[in-house]
Amino acid sequence: NWSVVDNFLTDSFSKDTILNSDMETYYYFDTPDAAPEELIRHISETFNELEFMLVFSPEGNKTGRIQEYLNGELISYEDLSDEDIAYWFGEPLEECM
Repeated sequence: NWSVVDNFLTDSFSKDTILNSDMETYYYFDTPDAAPEELIRHISETFNELEFMLVFSPEGNKTGRIQEYLNGELISYEDLSDEDIAYWFGEPLEECM
C-alpha cells in the first residue's frame, strides 16, 4: 500500500527538468485521494543518495505541506503558507476548492 487507492490522473502528469549546478527534476500529478507519502518514502529508500520532495495540498482543504525525504526517512517538513500554495499549485486557495 503506497497510501493511495488509485493511480495518478494521467492527464495531469507532466515533467520539468531544471539544469543549474545541480540537476532537479520535477514530476507533477494529481491523485484522486491522499498524497503518495509511502511511495515517495519507498523510492527514497531505493535511490538513497537522492533527495525527494513531496509538495501536496489535499483537495478541498485550505492547507498544504512540503516534505523532504532522504534514504527512506522524512528529514524535514513544513506547512505551506497561502503564498506557497499559490506558487506550487498556481492558484489561490479559494479557487482550489
